[in-house]
Amino acid sequence: MQTRARVKPFPDTRDARSGYHPAMSAGTQTNAGLYERLVGEGWRELDEPVRRFHALARGEGVFEVRRGEGFVARAVARLLGLPAGGAAVPMKLSVEPRAGVELWRREFAGKEFVTAQGGHAGGLMAERAWPFELLFRLTAEDGALVYRSQGAALRVRGLRLRLPRLLAPRVEASESAGEGGGVRVRVSVTAPLAGFLISYEGLVKTEGEEA
Repeated sequence: MQTRARVKPFPDTRDARSGYHPAMSAGTQTNAGLYERLVGEGWRELDEPVRRFHALARGEGVFEVRRGEGFVARAVARLLGLPAGGAAVPMKLSVEPRAGVELWRREFAGKEFVTAQGGHAGGLMAERAWPFELLFRLTAEDGALVYRSQGAALRVRGLRLRLPRLLAPRVEASESAGEGGGVRVRVSVTAPLAGFLISYEGLVKTEGEEA
């Protein structure tokens, strides 16, 4: 008889700016090595800068950010607190392991965008960007880390509603070694009805590398 894997609850990222996260405390066990566990044997196939990026979990860079122009796309972007567009937007990143998840803090031109990442049943990664939970399978392809969308759900007050594929947001993302060091990050997000929401691409330099 099969048993379902237990998935730890995510913090509510709406509270990230205040520093309060439900079910978190200073004494909880951290989630170091989340990506290495989810990628599995393919972890060794990733380019060294990508593995270093996830080990240090801190960096900065300059990104090109594009935003959808439609009314629905703008409304969803405001709901999620997505960063504004720009050709050369400074970005700072820090990752905090807390209570079985990793809290990813991205600061685009001073505006914070926070998500919580953790393991999910079936070897998937779940990422919470209130009120959405996005599921990914992480794979190593030609040295790059590729995020494959595997569905989405709505999470409100402890309730989880799996979205049909036709209604689920779709994310295309990858991390690869940049020329001259650092990691080239590419992310693009689309959603039914809203269409293109946002994309951002840039080179992230970790601590110890030349900015």
